[in-house]
Amino acid sequence: MTLLLAEVFNILRDWYNNRAGRDDPKAMDKFERGEKIEGQKRIAVPRRQRSITSKSTGGSAVSAPFSLRAELKGVEVAPGMTLRYWEAGAGRVLVMLPGLGHAASLYKHQLEGLCDEVRVIALDPRGHGESDKPERGYNYHTLAKDLDGFLRALDLNDATILGHSGGCKIILTYLELYGGSRLRAIVFSDDSPCHVRDGIFSAEQALAAIDAFQGPDAIAFSKGFSDQSLTDDAEELAKEAFYREGLKLPRPYMAKLFRWAAFGDWWDAYALVKVPTLVIGGRVSKVPVKITQGIHEAVPGSSFVVFEADEGGGHAMFWKGPQKYNDSLRTFMRSY
Repeated sequence: MTLLLAEVFNILRDWYNNRAGRDDPKAMDKFERGEKIEGQKRIAVPRRQRSITSKSTGGSAVSAPFSLRAELKGVEVAPGMTLRYWEAGAGRVLVMLPGLGHAASLYKHQLEGLCDEVRVIALDPRGHGESDKPERGYNYHTLAKDLDGFLRALDLNDATILGHSGGCKIILTYLELYGGSRLRAIVFSDDSPCHVRDGIFSAEQALAAIDAFQGPDAIAFSKGFSDQSLTDDAEELAKEAFYREGLKLPRPYMAKLFRWAAFGDWWDAYALVKVPTLVIGGRVSKVPVKITQGIHEAVPGSSFVVFEADEGGGHAMFWKGPQKYNDSLRTFMRSY
């Protein structure tokens, strides 16, 4: 699937200008609360779907637009910086990092589907999901430093770690800074190591996206950007879940991380991978299979699984094709 973001930018800007009322300076806050936006035309503000409430370690209530059978916990990795994570099950440890602009709660199907034999830990990086959102630190070196603090705080020395999309960049940066002594195995799920070089975006498109994420049309732009994670036939509840959970990362922080993701280049870092590795790609993902094939080839001895279109093979195959995704993880984790 070819990503024509230049066209998407124009469509989404027009949509926002015509329907959302960009002149209302409190539009984003009102949108999150389900209130009417001044100047809104023809379309109702989407309201939050049925949610469940859990208690975080900080005592504040959190919500997700779907049920989730897992426990929300938190750990301080630096003074004033608490990372929160969903945990389910017992046994060998699988730490899961979401993609840029996603949230750990979106690993619902893995938390619930693998917990019979795996201790699944789905971690919200800095700014994402339920984790703290300080004003600074939105670069991959800081996210890797946070990950190191997290692994140390939980005393995880033999973990399998999975990164989806931008989560892979956190893992690779972690390997550059701290090595792989705490990692038993790695799963790289549908990432492009260099968006511009790999042809995911042009430089002009990437710069336009950075502007859009922090501009007056950030809400509408984020909706279109979020929808690209799922295949066209995805149910509306899934699209709403990805969008709502993604907005928990404040848009200016999303813009900062997207800049690093778009213009950074992690291809050389794959040479640092020295543990059993699984690479996952999707036939109709916005990340072409030739990119994930290239990652597989860059890690000698790695395994490679491709999700076809009828298997949920878009970018978020962990949600759209959870049975194959979970089976692939089980098979891989039993192999070493």
